[in-house]
Amino acid sequence: MIEELRNGSRESFQIELVASRTRRTLICAVWRVRASTGLWELLGTVHEAPSAPSKDDHWQSAHLETIGRMVGGVAHDFNNWVTGVLLQCDLLRSSLPASHPARR
Repeated sequence: MIEELRNGSRESFQIELVASRTRRTLICAVWRVRASTGLWELLGTVHEAPSAPSKDDHWQSAHLETIGRMVGGVAHDFNNWVTGVLLQCDLLRSSLPASHPARR
């Protein structure tokens, strides 16, 4: 396939390699590109293919979703409390004369 890239009969190719020991899949892609010098060069990339989610991944995802909902509820309750405090501060400030030093 590399020879086909060199002679121009192919523009690119992609292959998958499976590591025998780890069972991980690597995806290798190679392209024929024209360099700034006008010559043709080969450009390649290698990346690991995404694996199928395991039962542990599903459990962790559900666990994080539960924690997110709990944190969201706590933040909502805290925001309600802070809103009450800020409203009381606005009421106190409006009851002070404009020249009072505590108004700032």
